[in-house]
Amino acid sequence: MIQIELSHEDGREGEDWFCPGELLVVKVRWQLPKDNCELSLQVLWETEGKGTDESEAAHEMEWESEKSSGEQTFEVLMPRGPVSFDGNMLKIRWYVDCYVEALGIKARKPLMLSTTGAPIRLPEPVIPAGMAKVMKLFGMKTPPTESTPTT
Repeated sequence: MIQIELSHEDGREGEDWFCPGELLVVKVRWQLPKDNCELSLQVLWETEGKGTDESEAAHEMEWESEKSSGEQTFEVLMPRGPVSFDGNMLKIRWYVDCYVEALGIKARKPLMLSTTGAPIRLPEPVIPAGMAKVMKLFGMKTPPTESTPTT
């Protein structure tokens, strides 16, 4: 079992968002079935949505635990981006992962990289009344785009 707790440099806990350039404090506790295990920690982002999913670790570290249980605290400077994004076609999510690959044990804690406490969301497009009538006539739910032409 692995547990991950996130907090801010000033000790604030319970907020799951961090500003670019802010210091993230990660506390990891583990209780493993055996001694002498290598643990890995990653702060990473992943995309999901249309197209190919991508991911990249902004910070990685490994350490050896001589005992089967323990606790370790790390400080990670959050990168400038990419910031958390929540769109219809693409989402960017941030996580802290801690795992013991040899044992197949993994823990994941989501967080946001944001200056506002929320992911960036683009406004829904405004569909003019005339276009809405044409769309209804042709049974369309969304207006045509270059990637979904009508002809």
